Amino acid sequence: MKRWLLLGSLVLATAMPLLRGAVYQATGIKIGEVTADSAIVWTRLTSVKEPHRDGLKFVEMKRREAEAREPSAQMPAGATLAEMERAVPGARGALRVVWTPAGGKDSQATPWTDVNPAADFTTQFKLSGLQAGTTYQLRVESRDATGEAGEVLEGGFRTPPAEDQASGVRFIITTCHDDWRRDDREDGFKMYRAAAKWAPEFFVHTGDFVYLDKPMPFALTPEFARFKWNRTSAWPSVREFYRNTSAYFIKDDHDISHNDSAPGDQFGALSFQKGVDIVDEQLPIPDAPSYRSVRWGQHLEVWLLESREYRNARKREAVSERTLLGEEQKKWLFESLKKSTATFRLVISGTPIVGPNVDYKGGDSGDSLADEVFHSEGEEVRRVLASLPNTFVVAGDRHWQYHSVDPKTGLNEFACGPACFGMAQEFVDKVKRSAMHRFLRIDGGFFSGEIARASDGAMRLVVRHHDVNGSIVYEHAFDAALARASAR
Repeated sequence: MKRWLLLGSLVLATAMPLLRGAVYQATGIKIGEVTADSAIVWTRLTSVKEPHRDGLKFVEMKRREAEAREPSAQMPAGATLAEMERAVPGARGALRVVWTPAGGKDSQATPWTDVNPAADFTTQFKLSGLQAGTTYQLRVESRDATGEAGEVLEGGFRTPPAEDQASGVRFIITTCHDDWRRDDREDGFKMYRAAAKWAPEFFVHTGDFVYLDKPMPFALTPEFARFKWNRTSAWPSVREFYRNTSAYFIKDDHDISHNDSAPGDQFGALSFQKGVDIVDEQLPIPDAPSYRSVRWGQHLEVWLLESREYRNARKREAVSERTLLGEEQKKWLFESLKKSTATFRLVISGTPIVGPNVDYKGGDSGDSLADEVFHSEGEEVRRVLASLPNTFVVAGDRHWQYHSVDPKTGLNEFACGPACFGMAQEFVDKVKRSAMHRFLRIDGGFFSGEIARASDGAMRLVVRHHDVNGSIVYEHAFDAALARASAR
């Protein structure tokens, strides 16, 4: 796998793009929801090869001022979004995907499919009939509305091993990145380059891929929201990572509209539901229900929770009736966890389940199962998860890395932390170590896990926190055979 990824990187560096034509794919491709026999390839056609580097600057203003004025007031008078800095305008045309098992000769191809201008010139392809535990090479071809050939992107991904295959697996998880707080001005985010070198079989982004409620511009309309999605996806480090990685995505509040957003909320002219629709348009996320699990061989099953769409009104409900997950998702979670035969159960949540809560907002502003707002449901979920062997949680949303243990149940939770220090900086003086913490680091980076057989024959899961350059800053081991854990 490592050798193939290196070869793929060299090919992409020397041969991209293979064709130069009237249309391009400046926002890259994303290969998501990979199972043992299927995958979704997300694509978008653009009229430019690279973002508009010398575009017009957005007008700096506070959120209240922006909400009180027309959204266009955030741009110079008479300007359009296509003229703004790092704009990536869409284009009409068609795309198709060609895929081949690595080293094989039998290629398959989707039909040519027109992009949808109403969906930001995107389209998504469902690949089926794939082989378990197989590396695939793919090529995304494009042509403009007249049929002239456009840019071609190449990439690849790996399908999970079959459930009865006792293979090792390596994965990476991160959360939260914002264009204006990135740590590489030209490339985007250092974390993606480091994550690629770590060569994961799969990757999970737990949400807040974009920040629609942050300035320059505030995404007070669907058009501004799409502009921000395009800008983030077009950074070189982001494009290169996702075209060679099996990925899964969870949406969170800033992806949809504003901080702590819930069904029924409104952000300017952007409704909560429209924000959800745009996420589904911009990422390879499956149709409802958006909660799901995926098996990676004999030793790992992963649950991806939906923390936004099923929550009820937080302040109007009695504590015992408040729900973040919704009854249907919660029933599915508990039943599927108990039925799983995987050695390790990994529950990935867009928001914390253990915490601890850090009350830097004050009042009834909790937004996770670790908060008092959802106290009853949080206790129920922690109790069930802790009752199952080799089950732990990785949480997104928090702008700091941690390992904590619930004092009542002993459930372990790891916060993967944000992608860069710019996202953590404002919390340096707000977040303090508590008795629940085994590790706390207020900085950017990513979280990784690796399952392998130890020298004593036991299957061992080693989890690690990394900095943005990939260096290990914390390590913790779960030994399935001995049902114990050790840390250093």
